[in-house]
Amino acid sequence: MEKGNPLHIQLKYLPVLAHQFKINFHRSLDAFKQHLSHCSSHHHSEYSTSSSGNADMDSPNSLGEAKKKDSLIVQLDALCKADPDDQEALHALEILVQEIKPSDDPEGLLLGASYLKLATVCASSCNENIFKGLSYAQKATEVYKNLGPSLKLATCFYISALICTRMGETKKAVAYLEESDSVMKRIKVTSCDEYCVALKHDVQSVMGEACDLFCNEMRLEIQSLFGTAKMQLGMHAEAIIHIHKTVKLKQKLLQAGSPDLGAFYLDTAETLRLLNDHKTATNLCSKALKIILKFYGSSSREEAKVRSLLSKIYCDLGKYEESLSETDSARKIWMQLGEVDEVISLNVNAERLLVRLERWTEAVARLDEVIEATRKGDNFHTIALVLAARVFLLVRNSDMAHSYCKRALEALEYQGPCSQTAHTLLLLSIQYEDRKEFDEAATLCKKAKEIFDQCLGQEAAVTAAELEGKLGCILMHAGKPEEAIPYLESSFSRLNCVPNQDLLYIHFYLGLAYPHIQKLKESVQHLEAAKGALSTSTNVSTSMEVAVHSNLATAYSALDKLDEAVECQKVVVGMLQKNDVKDYSLKEAEARLHYYIRELTLSKDRVGKA
Repeated sequence: MEKGNPLHIQLKYLPVLAHQFKINFHRSLDAFKQHLSHCSSHHHSEYSTSSSGNADMDSPNSLGEAKKKDSLIVQLDALCKADPDDQEALHALEILVQEIKPSDDPEGLLLGASYLKLATVCASSCNENIFKGLSYAQKATEVYKNLGPSLKLATCFYISALICTRMGETKKAVAYLEESDSVMKRIKVTSCDEYCVALKHDVQSVMGEACDLFCNEMRLEIQSLFGTAKMQLGMHAEAIIHIHKTVKLKQKLLQAGSPDLGAFYLDTAETLRLLNDHKTATNLCSKALKIILKFYGSSSREEAKVRSLLSKIYCDLGKYEESLSETDSARKIWMQLGEVDEVISLNVNAERLLVRLERWTEAVARLDEVIEATRKGDNFHTIALVLAARVFLLVRNSDMAHSYCKRALEALEYQGPCSQTAHTLLLLSIQYEDRKEFDEAATLCKKAKEIFDQCLGQEAAVTAAELEGKLGCILMHAGKPEEAIPYLESSFSRLNCVPNQDLLYIHFYLGLAYPHIQKLKESVQHLEAAKGALSTSTNVSTSMEVAVHSNLATAYSALDKLDEAVECQKVVVGMLQKNDVKDYSLKEAEARLHYYIRELTLSKDRVGKA
């Protein structure tokens, strides 16, 4: 799986689980063989085909049944050892499992192990029989439920959860994980488990330690998938708790200083950074770096990865000097290793840091390095041109900004219509918007939207809808409200069913646009919705808050809702008394408030006289 996918941390544990399952299956077989031997020596009637419990176990029928059972065990053993990608073996196991009779398997050990094997294979990322896998997992669960809490029962619930996660049924996955976790809390070492542990280690004294190992492996799987599922459900605080538990469990399973532990720390830090747990992410990066430097030495690929991640974490925290230092350290290593693509990526990322530090010349120099190292048609080439244009805009060098924008447009002609091209078009659109060249900005935004319209998947559809709203906003700035309204309405219709911060801006601009076509009531409705969205949106500027309340006050006034107009304008005045906001004057806001109050007083006087 790709690292961008939240499941990538979880699915890499599947081979561990498969190995653990193999142990579990052989424990079942060993226990079953032992049970057969025990039954034969005591002439148990349940293994006799005779109606009499004292039938001769050496009779032809009994010998035939015993041979059949032995053959069944051997076949199941071979099939469960087969490669998970061996479809013929999987199919043979599916057929053979139908031949298991209650008399062959009175405790369900063979049946449960076989169903669990089938479920595990179906749950793997390379198998398409996902629905069938859930059915097998449920059948295995029914078998093991009758045997009390066990590691195998917990595994059944876990496999069901894993399959549900892959099917997109995340809430069901969480329910299965809660069942699995509950079993692990009630688990006791059965005689079967004790026998297998003794068989594995041949030392009775380490029996408890080995059992702890198996249990901790299972707990790690459960907590890891818990974290993934909670992330998908947006329950980030709970996801962080589960991920912290995986760290403690992994530390128990691996030796301190193990390179595998260092790799785990790095992967986990990357996930925690996405969840804004920067403190723990930084701590894990430090631990990973200590292990990596000791095991691989300095200037290794692994060190470069850690330093690249630390750079991102420090940037998130606003520690731009520290971030740039880590970026430069990683860049030096990648250059020594000849990893040109990594160097290019870091140079692009460094631009943001240098801009934050107002080191404009260095920022452009890094981007020029990227432009020189890449060809037209390369996505990094175009992005570097766009970012360089942005830097020149920030230092108010309009001529150079225009030059880089023009070069970026020329470079885009070498790129085909893909999501990367669309993102670059959007970046370029923003540069033209900042230059107040709204017609050019609208053209580029429309091209980006059309590319996303052609892309498959929910994410592309949402992005296209967001760009419709963006296009409508640009057209409003261009003074074209009639052209803007259809794009804004379409964007609102497509995004209204999903939580999206862009709805705040769409509501706002529809509120500004509707008066141009005499829809005053609709204007108020959307501005009220924008006002309501302010409380649930993040990173909203004071300027936007002032604009929403100011325009809503104006809309209320147009509908003679003067009480509401006064209240909104009071908010505007209060914010301007505390903040300097571009394009808004405290003096003008106070004058408008006095006007609304005067109009409200006159209105009440007229009503009183009437």
